[in-house]
Amino acid sequence: QIVPMDRLRESQTGMKRTMLFWSQLDSEKGRESLAKLCKDPPRGALSVCCAVHALLRVSGKRIHWKAAEQMMADPDVFLAEMKAYNPYAIPAYVHQSFEHTLTLPYFDYDRMVDRSYALACLGSWVIAAVQSWKEAKQMVPLEAAARRADAAVAAAAASFAEAKKLPE
Repeated sequence: QIVPMDRLRESQTGMKRTMLFWSQLDSEKGRESLAKLCKDPPRGALSVCCAVHALLRVSGKRIHWKAAEQMMADPDVFLAEMKAYNPYAIPAYVHQSFEHTLTLPYFDYDRMVDRSYALACLGSWVIAAVQSWKEAKQMVPLEAAARRADAAVAAAAASFAEAKKLPE
């Protein structure tokens, strides 16, 4: 059974895409590439990791490569944080802190996949996460309306049940 609010969230393509890129990183190939990324980062790795860090840690601060390495040091913890990403918890200043970098080629999967599979997946995850953040912002008024509608339906059902109990 679908919970009423889940009806709306199922339509978010950004969240579906974040899960797709998360699952690619969680594969054997993805984990190997993550380990390699930490040891030998290609050009653009810091820009992508700054954006990932901002989204996962809800921070608008730029980081150094050492912080990026620490973020990815334990793949299980890192991937769990990525899987738990919640676009509803991200304030606008976080998105604005790295928005200007999203047009760089480091966020283009097709351009980056030959250099680093992990970096291509991370960059694409960021793009999908930003899309889900934008979708979440649009969903807030719709979710409020859905909550009101669900409450009205529940109240009507309760009233109907009470009316059925009354003798004629």
